[in-house]
Amino acid sequence: MFEWNLDRKLSTLTVDNCSTNDSMIAIVLDKICSSSLMLDGRLFHMRCCAHILNLVVRDGLEVIKKSIEKIRYSVAFWLGTQKREEKFLEAARQLRVPTSKTLELDCKTRWNSTYSMLKTAMIYKDVFPRLKHRTKYPTANLYFKNICAIRLAIYDWLSSKQEEVQAMALHMQTKFEKYWDTMHGLMGVASVLDPRYKMKQIEFLCPLIYPNNATQEIKKYKDILYDLVKEYHSRSQQSQQVQSESLIPTSSSRPSMPKLDLVKQLDVFVSHSTTHGHVKSELDHYLEESLLPRNDDDDFDILCWWKSNGIKYPTFA
Repeated sequence: MFEWNLDRKLSTLTVDNCSTNDSMIAIVLDKICSSSLMLDGRLFHMRCCAHILNLVVRDGLEVIKKSIEKIRYSVAFWLGTQKREEKFLEAARQLRVPTSKTLELDCKTRWNSTYSMLKTAMIYKDVFPRLKHRTKYPTANLYFKNICAIRLAIYDWLSSKQEEVQAMALHMQTKFEKYWDTMHGLMGVASVLDPRYKMKQIEFLCPLIYPNNATQEIKKYKDILYDLVKEYHSRSQQSQQVQSESLIPTSSSRPSMPKLDLVKQLDVFVSHSTTHGHVKSELDHYLEESLLPRNDDDDFDILCWWKSNGIKYPTFA
């Protein structure tokens, strides 16, 4: 600094408004001849206006801190993955909200970025509550593995070195097995309906929960699954039969029956004759297909998946 005579060319020094900078200014003034500064250096220390403004606004935003945190969390969530961004924009388009402006996540220490985040979020204020309801479906496929995890945790606590933990676990086990000693069949069926796991979840968890009769339990769930699909298919065929019978002409009108009606009746007859084979092939085909890849964000919408695959698996859906 002295080699270039900068000490004689300074008028002010602008720094952030913090205590460490106050100390630094005092050190600099000790090293500079005050006579070379305006008014002997009384105007030397210039506090950063932008930083002061930032502190002022941040103090004001402190009043609505909780609301800002909720918005910040929501924005961060929907910007977390490309798939979530696409889902957010899809919901916005369904609500006819303009999507030219993308969500922005702020920097907490910069009020202008927080302002920008809030300004953009306000555009999508109707989208957030819609997505909240859309992503909170407690579908039945979620329960099976969670119930198994609880049971395994209780088993672990029973072997704890702390007597209090053992006693607590024993009481919990008694209550748990009173209601869930044998997992409800529908819970297992619902887990098979998840195309990301199918039978794999049951095949993995049953040996852990039922180490002595895992094979029997796995077969039990599979039998329930086949029986349910068979019954649904039977009811569907009965409904179609009732509809077809309403189309069958009376004896007086039979001679003039169009050929097209005969074709329809033949189709119904053939479908009734092959009911058992149809159910087996549809269910087996589903189980034999490759598993749907699982994403880390775990926001899979199983209802939407079955809605889009209803044509492929009509009875199973």
